[in-house]
Amino acid sequence: MPPGIAGSSGQALVEFAMTIAVFLVLVLGAVTASVYTVERGAAVTGVAAGARVAVGGSGGPSGENTPNLTGALPAVVQVTRPLLFGTTIDQLPPGQPCPADVSSVPRGQVEVCATRSGSLVTVRLEGWPAGLGPAAWGLEWPLDVSAQVHTVTFSR
Repeated sequence: MPPGIAGSSGQALVEFAMTIAVFLVLVLGAVTASVYTVERGAAVTGVAAGARVAVGGSGGPSGENTPNLTGALPAVVQVTRPLLFGTTIDQLPPGQPCPADVSSVPRGQVEVCATRSGSLVTVRLEGWPAGLGPAAWGLEWPLDVSAQVHTVTFSR
């Protein structure tokens, strides 16, 4: 064998290994970012739906003037559950605020809360979605999304 041929095949293997490693990191990063984008979009849509349900009022006499905090939470879960891949969704009792610090929520879990302060209704989703691999790649992206709507008072 000529002297340069055996060494060049080893060089090609090393170059291929370096190139494929960079390529795989880029592809896995793009997939992870895409999944997070879908999860965040679901969270934004879910809290908006929950806020609409909350300000729609509850049943009964003068119910139209009472925000439906109890109905807001299932509305958020209904929208977000199909897209928060493998994530546990914890509904806090109506009126109880979400924790002030998202780091207190366990990984793979999000918490949904609905509160009222005067005429302002806030529906919030926060936590750490399970996703398809942020924790596996060392990337952890929390969700902290809220929607605020002013209630409207009806009179007869």
